[in-house]
Parts: sequence; structure tokens; C-alpha cells
Amino acid sequence: MGKSPRDTPGGERSVGGSERVRELLPYPYVAVRPEGVIDSVNGAWTDLVGLKSSAVEGRRFADLLAAGSAERFEDALEEASAEVAPDSDALETLELDLVREDGVVTPVVLDGRVERTEGGRVHRIHCQLRELESEHDGGAAGAEDPDSDGERVRIRDVLAESEARYRSMAEALDVSGVATFILDDSFSVVWVNEAVEEYFGVTRDRLVGTDKASMIESDIKHIFADPERFAETVLASYEDNSYVESFECHVLPGDGRAERWLFHWSTPIERGRYAGGRIEHYTDVTERHEYAARLESQLEDLDVLNEMVRHDIRNDLQQVLAYADFLADHVDAEGEAHVETILDNAEHAVDLTTTAREMTDVMLTSDEGRREVSLRPALESAVDGVRTVHSDAVVTVEGSVPAVSVEADDLLDSVFRNLLKNAIQHNDQAVPEVAVSARVTEGRVTEGRVVVRVADNGPGVPDDRKEAVFGRGEKGLRSTGTGLGLYLVDTLVDSYGGRVRVEDNDPEGAVFVVELPLAE
Repeated sequence: MGKSPRDTPGGERSVGGSERVRELLPYPYVAVRPEGVIDSVNGAWTDLVGLKSSAVEGRRFADLLAAGSAERFEDALEEASAEVAPDSDALETLELDLVREDGVVTPVVLDGRVERTEGGRVHRIHCQLRELESEHDGGAAGAEDPDSDGERVRIRDVLAESEARYRSMAEALDVSGVATFILDDSFSVVWVNEAVEEYFGVTRDRLVGTDKASMIESDIKHIFADPERFAETVLASYEDNSYVESFECHVLPGDGRAERWLFHWSTPIERGRYAGGRIEHYTDVTERHEYAARLESQLEDLDVLNEMVRHDIRNDLQQVLAYADFLADHVDAEGEAHVETILDNAEHAVDLTTTAREMTDVMLTSDEGRREVSLRPALESAVDGVRTVHSDAVVTVEGSVPAVSVEADDLLDSVFRNLLKNAIQHNDQAVPEVAVSARVTEGRVTEGRVVVRVADNGPGVPDDRKEAVFGRGEKGLRSTGTGLGLYLVDTLVDSYGGRVRVEDNDPEGAVFVVELPLAE
């Protein structure tokens, strides 16, 4: 996967990895040219020596070593340069005394790897350093001699493994679909991945090493639909780098850049080399936005259908009922049966449109539409309506309905109306009887709730059906309903933060129990 060591431009071997990867390495790193001049260093080097890259690049590495160490390094460099076709690309492991900026001498182990041109000449030497302070201050008794060949091999292997691990991590981040910026404590860009180039249309070479705030003003904010809001929000996190920021932003198409929606999430870096800096992630949420747009369009269509059901279809059905009722006085005995069939089916169709309208209202209503609704008017309205339609049934209210309010909406009365209709339509008695009661609960567990019970004298609900009856499209064997009534009840009660269940009545029938939290 990728290029072989000798496939890089100019025939050079890419042993040390990319600059971005080196910057993420946890150990001090320095690249030295064949003539002994420092080519580059990483942040861990600066932490160890106290000298930034600008202060050491172009200087001889030997000048930063104590006298004896400088000679040993020069000798090793000369020996590596003399070998055109060596058996190994590893530089001799050296124990050196490194002189820090403050003059303190720090013993280190240097493990080097030689990068050669295709012709075998030394192009650069990649050096990894490890402090030996703990060993010079007195290691554990019996510790292996750091000058031994075994220890040198161990150090080299550990460093190689560490480099490989961090390179793998950097490569994984580089191909991640989440665009990532790493900023240092001055909010300069230390590292970005491939997704940044794709999403923002700005190359890494243009970004890395630059002041992020300046880049936002010059190159970045203009790609967004609301550039000033984007700039203001991100720059505020640099001024007060103490909080997590998150927001969505809309990238406009142009200059080879695709239109997309991004979710920005950023947080301060609290430890490590870039402590005081910030890491920013941009996740592509375009598909979610497109889905939301489709859903909004579907809801608009549903709203149109709701209006059609609410007005046009119901008006036509009312006309059918009126004319059928008129015909009842102008037909013979045989015709009366046909008229009765017309009336029954038309009334069923009206019930169906009512339920469909209420189901649509549920789907179009958000939690923001919830408000305080008085229980007593909603329950009494449902009882009066069912008594009018089902004059052959006996519907009673036991006791008084509490004068309390619940968190609901205009569909609260349909909860009770559907339960009453269900109790009558599923009843197998000559005279269906339904008793309604309501009370406010007491006790620490149930306090702050009102319980409404709708009890009937019908066949009851078997235990294995007590949960299933609230499923979409459930009907009893003798039901003339739509199969949506109890599903609508369950959906509405759940949206109000309550619950509904069915119990056995004594001595026969079923009791539907609705619990609703009182309005605060």
C-alpha cells in the first residue's frame, strides 16, 4: 500500500515519515544532513532542549553536544557517509551529552536511521533521542548495561515500534471522514487531515503553520452561507478557550467544493504538547439535512391531506347521511333495509375520517404544542358525544370529575371518546353499560397524577391480548371500528407523558385505565 522507500520524488528514501507524522511523535526527533547541519526538529525536541526549530535549523548538531559527544557523533556521521552500499541503514547507537539552552547537560541515547538516495548516497539522517537521566542518577541494581549491544537493539526496537504506532494513528486520522484541525496554544494550525482539504477547499500546505484566526478571515469563512456567524462563533472560542463549542454550518458549492452541511464540535486541549490549544472536528451531516428536508415536505403533504379529510370528505359524507335519512320516509319495507345499510356505512366512514384526522393531527403536532388542558370539560364532552351517537348504550359517570389540568392538547377528548366507543362496539350484551370515573392519586410513588377508568360489561380482554390490543390495526372479532382507536389512544397518552393499560372488570368485562401527570 503506497510507495516503496525508493519511489519518493528524487529517488529519496522516506524513512522518517511525513512532517505531520513527526510532529505527532512522542519523543524528540532531529533530522541531520550529511554535512552535520540540522534540517528539522519536532516539538518534543523543543521541549527537551529548549530551542525552537527556528533557533537550531541550519546549525551543526555537534555544536549542541559536549566535546567528547560531538567527536563521537561526527565520527559516526563520517562513517555512515563513507558507506555507499551499507549492510544496514541504522546509524550506530550513541550515548551523547546534549547541552540544553540553559547550559544543563542532558545524557541521551541517539538512535539514527539513514535516508539514502537511489544511488545509495546519504540524503538525511533521522535521529530519535531518549533521555538517560534516570539511568545516570542510579538505576535499579542489576539493570542491563546501556552500552551493551542488547540494550542498544532494545532501544532501537522500542523507538521503531513507537514511531510505527504513532504513524499508524496519524494515518488513520488522516483518512477519517471527520475533518480535523489541531491548533497549538497560539491557535496556529499544527495538523489537518485530508477531509479538511475536501470540505473546505484549502490545501494542507496553505493551512499548516498559519494563524487559524487569520485563515478564517481570508480563506475559510467565505465558503459558508452565513460567514459572519461562522467567524464570530469560532473566533470566540479562541478568545475564551475554556468551553466546548458545537453548531451546524452550511458550506456553499464552488471552486471544486461540494455543497454540504457540517457539524462543528471543538474542545480545549488540556494536556500534552499542545495543551492550551484546541482541536476542531467537522462532521458531514448533509444526509441528515436532506432527510429532514424530505420529511418536512412529506409533513406538508400530510397537512394538505388532513385538510381534505377534515373538510371535503366529511362534508360529502354528511350530505350522504342527510339524503339517506330523507329517503327513509319514502321507501317501502324492503327499501328501509337498504337505507339502513347506507346510513350504517356512511356513519362508519365518518368515524373513519374522524380517526384519520386525529391520527394526522398527532403526527403533525410537536411537543411545543402541549399546554395545560382541563380534564373535566374534555371527559364530559367525550361522554356527551358518545351518549348522543350510541343511545342504546348506558354511559354513567361515577362521582365527580376532579377539577384538575394535565399537560395535553386539543386531542385529549379523543382519548376518552375512543375508549368509550371501544367499550360499546366490542360489547356483546344486549345493553352495553359503561362506567367512567376519575380520581387524583396519593402517595409518594403515584402523587401528582390523575387516573381515569373506563369500565364495561363486555366480554373482556384475554391476558395474552392485554398489550396487543393497543397495536396498530387491532380489532375484535365483532368490531365495526377502524382498528386505529386504541392505537391512537396509546399514542396520545404516551405523548402526554402518561400510560394506558387494560384490566379485568368484576364480575365481567374490561377496564381501561389511563394515568396522566398533572400540569405543574
